[in-house]
Amino acid sequence: MLISRFRIGGLCALFFLCVSAGSGQIAGPAPERIRGQESVGERAVERRTADIMADPAAHGPRKNVYIKREFEIPGRENRPQDSGARFNPQTPPKPARSVSASTAASTNIAAGPYTSQTVGLTFIGGHLYDTSAFPPDSMGAVGPSQFFVFVNGLLRTFNKTTGVADGVINADPDTFFSSVMTKGFVNFTSDPQIRYDRLTKRWILAIIDVPSSSFSSIGDKPNRVLIAVSDAASNGVISGSTSWSFYYVQQDMIGQPSSTGEFLDYDSLGVDNNALYIGGNMFGATSGNFTGTSAFVVRKSSILNGG
Repeated sequence: MLISRFRIGGLCALFFLCVSAGSGQIAGPAPERIRGQESVGERAVERRTADIMADPAAHGPRKNVYIKREFEIPGRENRPQDSGARFNPQTPPKPARSVSASTAASTNIAAGPYTSQTVGLTFIGGHLYDTSAFPPDSMGAVGPSQFFVFVNGLLRTFNKTTGVADGVINADPDTFFSSVMTKGFVNFTSDPQIRYDRLTKRWILAIIDVPSSSFSSIGDKPNRVLIAVSDAASNGVISGSTSWSFYYVQQDMIGQPSSTGEFLDYDSLGVDNNALYIGGNMFGATSGNFTGTSAFVVRKSSILNGG
């Protein structure tokens, strides 16, 4: 698995980049080509859905309720206003746009105006007694025939037409990702992310682990970003025979001669045709002090083929 790490100089820099990309009216420096610090990770650990689902029966359910230590970014109340930002709190909303007749003809999209969206189906994804975890950090994604709920303490698949749990996956993320979690410490998973990649018909999941020296000092060790990718043979439909490729990113070791002792929190996940994009806020694992933000770019062709 090929990974590149980019260090982002704080939230202000990240915000500026977003504004510059989205508005042609704000002048800024010419774009630069940035090269990250590359690293080659381990090959994937392969496991079938049915084998993963058999683990809780063998080891029993989760016996401890873990509460993750919340790392905090310093407040932004006293930071100066960006001189290039436009501030107008009373900007009125723009009218909704309809597809033009010419666009409708070329794209097979019906010309507007459209009726308002309505709720087609509601169902309960999980309860606290299912997860033993709080907050849930609710995540989910829709595939060809399934809705995949991914929250702290629970992975569960549903029939997307009926909203009924299909029984294919009903597992604790600690069990699902156990093959790539940090060993030798008190540990659990947190901050789930999930995407269904329609370009490759693969499910891509990410979550962090929270290795700790004891129950009284949760999150005081450098952690990993854990990744799971479904196989091509399943064609987007998860079954008991679906094979999953598991990877981990030891984030504090990438691009560094030795461990920086950092804890990556509040992970994010994006996917396009070329790569996975994982962001995180970085904190000193023992101090809890905010040290900056990092982005990791994982070559997509690598994780789709076992690393």
